Amino acid sequence: MPSSVDEGKLEAIELLDKLGVLEKTFYVLDVGAGMGTWYNCLSPHLPGAEWDAIEVWPEWIRRYNLTEKYDRVFRQDARTIDTAYLRLGDGYDLVIYGDVLEHMSVAEAQTVVHRLRGKVALLSIPMAGGLYEHQTEHMHDYGTGEDFPDCPYERHLSSWTPELVKESFNVVDSWVSPNMGVFVVQLSRG
Repeated sequence: MPSSVDEGKLEAIELLDKLGVLEKTFYVLDVGAGMGTWYNCLSPHLPGAEWDAIEVWPEWIRRYNLTEKYDRVFRQDARTIDTAYLRLGDGYDLVIYGDVLEHMSVAEAQTVVHRLRGKVALLSIPMAGGLYEHQTEHMHDYGTGEDFPDCPYERHLSSWTPELVKESFNVVDSWVSPNMGVFVVQLSRG
């Protein structure tokens, strides 16, 4: 679904602030932007930052006016995007994966996070066994009441535990509930 649950949003801001990430963030990449939930959540804390988004489903770009929120929107699949489109050099200060990695296999998610240019990643992932873990081909967003029967990218393809996230990525801090996990991952020095 193009939205994400509220659970973990405040905790994500607190983690990023505690680690000093917010004060060092000038370039942001939102992977799987959906309706722009993470932009709405974090942009007040990042005044003047440049925001890019990757969104594979054209309906979300149109319906949620993503081109009005973000400086650049790439209608691409994060698994196959040509990274030459993205920021060169040091890449992004913050790469956000908000409720997107579960829509890939574990191996694909690991590759995407390590491949896209960034210093720090914010991962927000439904936890295995939690309320949001399983979704089928027919999606219903309980937050907005909308149905999304035609989007092939909404199906959950992987289940994540805190242990699997920590085995897969260089997690420097996290917040985990039975339903959601928020993880800050160090990608490169900076």
